[in-house]
Order: sequence, then structure tokens, then C-alpha cells
Amino acid sequence: CAAEFCNNSSAKRYVIKIFPKNAACRATWIKNINQKNWMPTNQSYFCD
Repeated sequence: CAAEFCNNSSAKRYVIKIFPKNAACRATWIKNINQKNWMPTNQSYFCD
């Protein structure tokens, strides 16, 4: 999971959400993460 200090994964049976491809939605997600100088990669996701 891309959240700071989170170590959840699909292997632990958490539902994972990949970052949206839509630029506006993606920008909102990045803003809400609130981590300085961080950008998601193709492998970045959040757990649900």
C-alpha cells in the first residue's frame, strides 16, 4: 500500500485500489496522500 507506514497487500487479503489513469482523479489522489515529493509508479496502490 502507498500509504505511509502501511504494509498491507493483496497477499493479506486486502482489497487494493490502483491509481486512476484519469489525470484529474490521479491528481486528487496524489494531493490527498500528502507526502512531499512523492509520485505514484505503475505499481502504486492503496488498500481498502
